[in-house]
Amino acid sequence: MAFPITPDPALPFMTQAWNEIRLDASLTYQIARTHASIRRVMESICKQHAGLNVNQWKLLAIVAKFQPARMADLTRWVTFDRAFISRAAQELEKRGLIERVAEERDKRLAILKLSDDGARVYRQVAAELDRVQAAAFAGYKQRDVSLFFLMLNTLDERLDAYQAVRASLEGPQPDAAPPRPAPRRRAARNE
Repeated sequence: MAFPITPDPALPFMTQAWNEIRLDASLTYQIARTHASIRRVMESICKQHAGLNVNQWKLLAIVAKFQPARMADLTRWVTFDRAFISRAAQELEKRGLIERVAEERDKRLAILKLSDDGARVYRQVAAELDRVQAAAFAGYKQRDVSLFFLMLNTLDERLDAYQAVRASLEGPQPDAAPPRPAPRRRAARNE
């Protein structure tokens, strides 16, 4: 997908230097601010209704949507790494909200699905989050809400394309050291 490399005169905030940009016209500032607001609401709802943190909720919701879901496929849908997914899945399994079964063809691979309790918690929290979303979009026409989500998806695609082009132009860094493996953490006792 192509993306503009020159400012669009129809968007005057794009022609200003970074230090002159009004915060209300800064994509990064507004998205970060909105994300923080949404996260605070989600944390409150998840803790109140299910005793979950937001990342555990995200994993529960992704499993609910794609179940039975292979652990390896979940990384495409959540914004945290495999180790975190594994820890969150273990916690959800320990609490009886998801079930882990071995894949038939390769017993080393795990498949996750919601337990009956997990399905109940998912429906409860999802219904509350739907009410929050309805309140946030109250007063907007449906076509405007649809356009908003289309714009968010398009922004994601364009930013991914921009990053890919930048990475290809920069090429490998000659004096950059190869990444070191993360140190192994010892399991804490009595957690």
